Amino acid sequence: MRVGMLSSWDMEDPSSWSGVVLPACQSLAEKVELVPLQVPKIRDSIVDRFLTRLLGLLKITYLPGDSFATSFRKARAVKKLLNQHQVDVVVSFAAAKESLGVPAHIPLVQIADSSFKAIVKAYFKHHKVSRLTLFQGAMLDRWVARRSDYFCVASEWSAQQLINDNGVSPAAIRVLPFGPGTSPVSGPLGSKSTDPGIAVLFIASNWARKGGERALKSFRKARLVRPELTLTVVGAPPLVTETDGVKFLPRQTREELSSLYRSHHLLLEPTEASAGGVVVTDALNHGLPVLSTLVGGIPTLVRPGETGWLVSPDNAVEEMAELLVTLTPAELTRVSAAAEQDASQRLTWENWSKGMLEVCEKLAP
Repeated sequence: MRVGMLSSWDMEDPSSWSGVVLPACQSLAEKVELVPLQVPKIRDSIVDRFLTRLLGLLKITYLPGDSFATSFRKARAVKKLLNQHQVDVVVSFAAAKESLGVPAHIPLVQIADSSFKAIVKAYFKHHKVSRLTLFQGAMLDRWVARRSDYFCVASEWSAQQLINDNGVSPAAIRVLPFGPGTSPVSGPLGSKSTDPGIAVLFIASNWARKGGERALKSFRKARLVRPELTLTVVGAPPLVTETDGVKFLPRQTREELSSLYRSHHLLLEPTEASAGGVVVTDALNHGLPVLSTLVGGIPTLVRPGETGWLVSPDNAVEEMAELLVTLTPAELTRVSAAAEQDASQRLTWENWSKGMLEVCEKLAP
């Protein structure tokens, strides 16, 4: 079976889409004849470039990738691209609008974060998004839903948004959590501290959305009671001030991140939004328990009390601080073992690619 993998992301770049595109392609290529379909690089339409700049001056966010003009330009390029290849199924990897150019006779599977409406609400809550973007994006999203034969998403939350916002049938959706973007590196690169304190890790890929201020507030509050606590922050913005017990690191390589996952006791994830939870998946695969807000797709990944802990996003600072004070080394050791075992059974690329293969076989002529 020949499966075309359509994506605007560089399918050979280990960092594409939080690091999941490359391992996804590699794992699926072990089971099918995978045909990479790289969406051609096309500039946004002149109208969309003008609107982006004009509305930007007014502090209004305009998303050209979710507009009619630019989306249709890219869709036409995809149609030409597919005229050069013979495939049985097309899998669109975060290329929903572009996939509108896939000819109607070819079955189409979407790998998506969620619905456009849900993503804007969750990921752009600190932005004033233009009404034109909201209208065009929602319309395009519905057209994609009607054109697509199947959706594969990383969480139950994502699936529910597609059902609620776009009327996608539950029978046409499958929840397939991703494997890790940062896989455990073989060898003892990091060893957990034996100190009575807890070594906490926070990955600040996006300071505001990831809840950077909440992470620092909950840590400071807990450290007043438990001064042996330490916090490592990766990727904090330069304006963040130094805090006792906190170590700030720049962005790390995959190997360095793997070592950090192994050498800490707990991942702090006070995020405001999360669809696929790649950092959480990475942590669990390294046996690192997760303390997270209960938002988006996190409940699909973290089993409360077994592989981590979930707190209310409305009272995250207080609840996280309390857990940082009360969690014991013995409890963390137990949850660490359970997290690694659970991730090895559920959150792997082997499981993901098996599920994708079943979907493609169901749709292929």
